[in-house]
Amino acid sequence: MMAAICCTVGLAAQAQFTISGTVHDAKKNEALIGAAIQLQDQSRAALTDEQGRFELKNVKAGKHVLTVRFLGYAEGKKRSGSIRRSSAGFLA
Repeated sequence: MMAAICCTVGLAAQAQFTISGTVHDAKKNEALIGAAIQLQDQSRAALTDEQGRFELKNVKAGKHVLTVRFLGYAEGKKRSGSIRRSSAGFLA
């Protein structure tokens, strides 16, 4: 099964950003509650809430890869591209 990831990037003080988004089943469009979201090569992680939403705060500017894990689903990865002041977000 596949999970879909939708993310946005918000600007915070001193080049720190927030990555937020939702994780849902790509076929049924149902939220995946408790999916693990992790920034690759970093210890920063979050779990999705009842609506499949997550938030990673204080992320430094740069290119990042998000890894999504949920029992019964294939692991998913999403490249953020370059996160900087002008970033609007990304969609998987």
